[in-house]
Amino acid sequence: DPDELDRATCPVRSDRLIVSRMNTPALVGAAGHTQRDYDNLYLPDRLWQVRMSGAAVARFVYWWMQTREYRDQVAALCVGTSSSMQNLSQNDFHSFQMPFPSHAIQSAISEFLDRETAQIDDLIEKQERLIELIAEKRQAIVSDYLANTVQPTADDSGVRLKNLYEVIDERANGADLTLKSVSIHPGLPRRDGPTEA
Repeated sequence: DPDELDRATCPVRSDRLIVSRMNTPALVGAAGHTQRDYDNLYLPDRLWQVRMSGAAVARFVYWWMQTREYRDQVAALCVGTSSSMQNLSQNDFHSFQMPFPSHAIQSAISEFLDRETAQIDDLIEKQERLIELIAEKRQAIVSDYLANTVQPTADDSGVRLKNLYEVIDERANGADLTLKSVSIHPGLPRRDGPTEA
């Protein structure tokens, strides 16, 4: 039945707010803004799709929903049976108070925030990439330096790492108790059993 299918599905449309009505305290009420249609993407029942009236610019409302003022109202009205999962009712969502300038000012504010945050996001992305490159360079310097300065000789076959250190268990009231060995096998090994070289 097409009517039943329409009621059971909620395809995502352009210029809508997607609001989380049930989530952790940090994420309940979180919102996104769609900028195109998604014909084959359907929302679960824990998300609302909100279409604004002609007097409101959806992008402006989205930006307002990123503010502390909005988050404080969400925190004050959410309820839940546990501290890890909170619910936001439609009545409470409808009751939120927000600034409402003219349509032109809403559009101007939205365009400004889109432009400024896009520049910041671009800088963050470049910084993250720079950090990745620096970390790769650091690893390459360490590997290359050791490979070029520590050359094994014919009479130097190296040494096993276990022969260079001992593990001290400092939990026994300050006494230095050497941890002789650790095994992944259950039980106690035979005293006369084979040991690793």
